[in-house]
Amino acid sequence: MIDFPASPASIHTLDNGLTVIIDSSVEAAVVSCQFWVQTGSMHEFPLLGSGISHLLEHMVFKGTEKYSSESLGQTVQAAGGQWNAYTTFDRTVYYIDGPSQSTSTFLDVLSEMMFRPTFDAEEFKSERDVIRREIDMGLDSADSQNSQLLFSTLYQRDARRHPVIGHLDLFNAITLEDMVDYHARRYSPRNMFVVIAGQVDDASILEQLASLTPEKSTRFDDQPILPIEPRQMGRRVNRKNFAVHASHLTLSWQAPEMSHPDAPALDLLATILGAGRSSILYRRLREERELCLHIGASSWLPAHGPGLFAISAEVPADGRDSLEAAIISTLEDALSEPLDDLIKKAQRMMLTSQFRTLTTASGRASDLASNWNEARNLDFTRDYLTTLNAVTAEDILQAAKRWLTPSTLSITSLDPENSEQSTSQASAKKSVANALTTHTLSNGMRVILGQDKRLPLVNLCTASLAGSISETPETNGINTLLASL
Repeated sequence: MIDFPASPASIHTLDNGLTVIIDSSVEAAVVSCQFWVQTGSMHEFPLLGSGISHLLEHMVFKGTEKYSSESLGQTVQAAGGQWNAYTTFDRTVYYIDGPSQSTSTFLDVLSEMMFRPTFDAEEFKSERDVIRREIDMGLDSADSQNSQLLFSTLYQRDARRHPVIGHLDLFNAITLEDMVDYHARRYSPRNMFVVIAGQVDDASILEQLASLTPEKSTRFDDQPILPIEPRQMGRRVNRKNFAVHASHLTLSWQAPEMSHPDAPALDLLATILGAGRSSILYRRLREERELCLHIGASSWLPAHGPGLFAISAEVPADGRDSLEAAIISTLEDALSEPLDDLIKKAQRMMLTSQFRTLTTASGRASDLASNWNEARNLDFTRDYLTTLNAVTAEDILQAAKRWLTPSTLSITSLDPENSEQSTSQASAKKSVANALTTHTLSNGMRVILGQDKRLPLVNLCTASLAGSISETPETNGINTLLASL
């Protein structure tokens, strides 16, 4: 099997404590600049559950000492950059991808956002309303509600039982002073790192970052003492009625952290059971027995445990309980059968997936950043794949025996509201979702309209029969250019 290449990146630490990781081996004239702040919803004490990390992510786009909110976006776009950010349980990440000749502009913008946001009071008020709408939309989203049901069942003490975006009542209690204080405590050079992958010069990057970031490390509170989730001691079942057409069923088991010796075996088992249409669960339960609409398996093994091993499915409500039993029996059957060939296939799939990350500057930067964030080892991906390739069938059987036990099983389901349980509000939601009308204008354009009065928002989408199939060799790429312009 082909080995995953060792990382050519270099690690540097500035005088103010900021770690800078540079991979200048990318041959194309592109760059990905990423700032990883090691703070997320897990670190919000004493405001745990408020979503202040996510709110702060939004606010740093609203203006800095050097740039207004509008000029931030204009500067990035004029330099050819594409930017975004996201917040998770344990990190907040900001990135800009674009041509390498604009690297200094990208670093200037990101440094301003990290260290010199202005936190305008009116922008704060406005952005809180935006996130309130996001929270409302999450309450109407089956995927969001299903995920929250799973995490709040699996975790009883761990901070990850709370949604990253926050609970509305706790979110509403955040003040501007709370956010300014949280930024001061968490957005310190010592609590973040920068990863740059692209056609760049290391010395120039380090010189610029030294001038753009604070001369000394700002105030920083060390990581709060996070509550430890105890080993689950019994089966848990949690069900919720929701406006869905089929049950969203999840069987999950408490699993170890990423550094545990059983982690590679559980990752491979998840791939064998439920990655793609050729996987065991999909073939036997979806294709052969037609017990569900969709089914898959996954493992989430974070740096700080416990994680989870999950089997998720969509199933008609009247077949939910039968599917639960079938999943358990299929899992038992799979573990009693020869696994060697399936292991080799899963190893190839996982290796191929990781190799794809090396095809872009953004993928290389993200891989390096994840490795550093999770393990402080730039070659963690390579080392982990080496460990994966050494996993045997016996390793998988022993890992399953230790972790996939009845006492660590949690069953959650988002089930359709039946006629007896439906409220007038739920019925109204269904009727609203189905109220689509089609109109044809005099010029031949077709317009499809659907009214939804739950939120003061409008979504517009236009679609044209164009795309790459309408291009010639001479006009190749013109649709992408038109869309960008």
